[in-house]
Amino acid sequence: MNHYRAFGLNIASEIDCPVLLQRLVAEACDVLICRGSVPAQPLADEAQLSFDIKGVARYWIQHGKTITVDYADDVDFDALWLYLLGSAMGAVLHQRGFLVLHGNAIVVTPQAAVVFVGPSGIGKSTLAEGFRQQGYALLTDDVSAVYFDEKQQPWVVPGYPALKLWQESADHFNHDTSALKPISNRETKFHVPFINEYCPQPVPLKAVVELVLDFPSGVPQKLTGAAGFAMINDNIYRPQYVSKLKRQSAHFQQCVTLCKHTALYRITRPQWPLTAELLTQLMQAILVD
Repeated sequence: MNHYRAFGLNIASEIDCPVLLQRLVAEACDVLICRGSVPAQPLADEAQLSFDIKGVARYWIQHGKTITVDYADDVDFDALWLYLLGSAMGAVLHQRGFLVLHGNAIVVTPQAAVVFVGPSGIGKSTLAEGFRQQGYALLTDDVSAVYFDEKQQPWVVPGYPALKLWQESADHFNHDTSALKPISNRETKFHVPFINEYCPQPVPLKAVVELVLDFPSGVPQKLTGAAGFAMINDNIYRPQYVSKLKRQSAHFQQCVTLCKHTALYRITRPQWPLTAELLTQLMQAILVD
């Protein structure tokens, strides 16, 4: 059995994952990943969800505690883990009651995290790596799980110490990808692991920033009311899970609470090159509030 920690959870897995760091001491297991039979018919209710990735595996997530994976002996394990750490863990987090944003989180102070959200390919990971290179700690890549404390303050839990970067971005930041395996069939995208500038503890969420391509101003636009709610709701990770797991009411309340306690912005994605000056100006604009 392999033991890992990701998204604030202790994970015990029968399947080795080279992307995650092994834990030498086994702790109480929050999530068990095992190989087993998964029904071909898709399942979806309050307690379970399943999906089929053709040519890779079928995944069955139950109660936010178990992921059963049904795969052939000759499976591409890189592809298998791509969906385990993405869609399957996303389902676990939804089942456990997190508000799950499609975004990257960086730590700007010990008591303030900023999440950058937006569609796939907008440059969230590239921007996060730019900030990491400037000394900001990465909290999570692509999937930002948010919970609320007793005072309704939102917190972001740490993901795992790696970023998914395209070759162009890796070259820009002087990462040598010659020893890295491409992410599944994406021949020019890599998991880039690191230990430095990674925060392993939850951090209060200060702001959510939506990256867009066609916003006319380089100055962040603050979003409030219905516009802020819509921005959050439009940037949920695997939004179809909300209805499949029958979490609409809880999800609505979480979005409302987040809007009340977090600054929300929209800004045009920064253009290349990501200079230190540009990143500093962007962070100062976000934190001025």
